[in-house]
Amino acid sequence: MLTSLLLALSCAQNPASFVVETTKETLPAAPLINWTAEGALRMEKESAPLLTVELWQTLRRAEQPIPALPLENFVHLATGECVRARPHGLFLLADETLQFDAEDVRPPGGAALRMPQAAVTLWCRKVPEQIDDPRRFLHELARGKRKRDRLLLVNGDQLEGTLLGIDAKNGCQLVVAGQKTTTPLERVALVAFQTVIQARPKRPNLAAQLVLSGGDRLVLTSAQYERATDNLVGKTLFGQAVSVPLTSLAFARLAREQVVFLSDLTPSRYEATPFLGIAWPWFADEDGRGLPIRVAGDSWDKAIALHAPVEIEYRLDGKFASFQSLVAQEAGQGRSNVRILLDGKVRFEIDDLRHGKAPHEVRLDVRGIQTLTIAVGVGERGDVHGMTLWPAARLLKN
Repeated sequence: MLTSLLLALSCAQNPASFVVETTKETLPAAPLINWTAEGALRMEKESAPLLTVELWQTLRRAEQPIPALPLENFVHLATGECVRARPHGLFLLADETLQFDAEDVRPPGGAALRMPQAAVTLWCRKVPEQIDDPRRFLHELARGKRKRDRLLLVNGDQLEGTLLGIDAKNGCQLVVAGQKTTTPLERVALVAFQTVIQARPKRPNLAAQLVLSGGDRLVLTSAQYERATDNLVGKTLFGQAVSVPLTSLAFARLAREQVVFLSDLTPSRYEATPFLGIAWPWFADEDGRGLPIRVAGDSWDKAIALHAPVEIEYRLDGKFASFQSLVAQEAGQGRSNVRILLDGKVRFEIDDLRHGKAPHEVRLDVRGIQTLTIAVGVGERGDVHGMTLWPAARLLKN
């Protein structure tokens, strides 16, 4: 009781400030006063108006970057979520159910976080030392397809088979070529689970996608703010009640059917003009080098990457109200010119896009528009470092 009172007093004296992006503008940083079960926000003071789910899109901790995914001690799920595990806490896989102690995602009463084994794609204790690029390695492993469970050892060796269970006493139990093997946990670097049968619960029409300061990614349904404990509370996609300290929140996005990301769409037209014999594809949710997209210190889960010279077109058919995105040049000396056309008419233009400057913000009214085209041309340095990055490129439905 005393600890809760002290925490509440501390938070009241030094409330965290958050920046809210609405459908029309970005609001000044202010403390979070309320987050209702219906998804509405109230900022700064009790008398402030509620920002309904139709108005706000993202909530971001002021002056804090959006962190990258963790590189060790985490569980990655088929839903794209990622939760850090306590290094010396409970970790038990039995009866096709995983239970573990999470760092910042806390079920009531000190219970373990639970999920079906079929929902898990990776459990990483640490990346083997032989891996040159851990972040790319984990990104590709999380997105890869596997017919069998794969056990990677600290020394770089690996085993493939059927995973039976994991516990502190018996380690990892794996059936390999009909023989049961047991590997002590201290020898295990990571487990990559089979992807043939996976559990992906259907997301509700309204949910909160959270990014925590340690890099966790979590989807909460029925999310709301408990001011007395300074926690966000809600349920996981698997129905378990959990809480997350507000002090751990770095970024939140309201996930609803009205928001469609370009990385989830198939373009109606894509034309990459070869430059010195090279024509690049477009990239969804990665930067073209097998890595998540990072811009100005922020790590973005939803984005596209386009390498100049290129044109990419999407059919809107009058179904959307707004197109919004950031745009930046990849690291290096490259330069690009960018145009966005609505029904063939230029409505946004950047003549000399360079790395090192703040990302440009795009907000375009697309009501009644049939086609949206993004055209990226090469700058004075040709196509060297010619990748343009489009964090959170999205369409908002009418």
